[in-house]
Amino acid sequence: MVTSIDRHGTGLGFDIELYQALAEVVDVPVTAFGGAGNIQHFVDLFTKINVTGALVGVLLHNKVLTIKDIKKALYKSGVVVRQ
Repeated sequence: MVTSIDRHGTGLGFDIELYQALAEVVDVPVTAFGGAGNIQHFVDLFTKINVTGALVGVLLHNKVLTIKDIKKALYKSGVVVRQ
């Protein structure tokens, strides 16, 4: 799990460049955290780079999104998600 301290709490989206660079040099799964502000940020993360997970904080706690919302959007974008 890697937290982008530059994006954490901003709602500006995941640091795609950071997670991509990391995924290219490590042999372990990469889980992204920090920056999500809307559902499109999750779609962008999982469709643009090879990460295995993403953490969600305030969006769920403040009931802006649900896990079901995120999974549905990812599924519609062609991302394989667990039910």
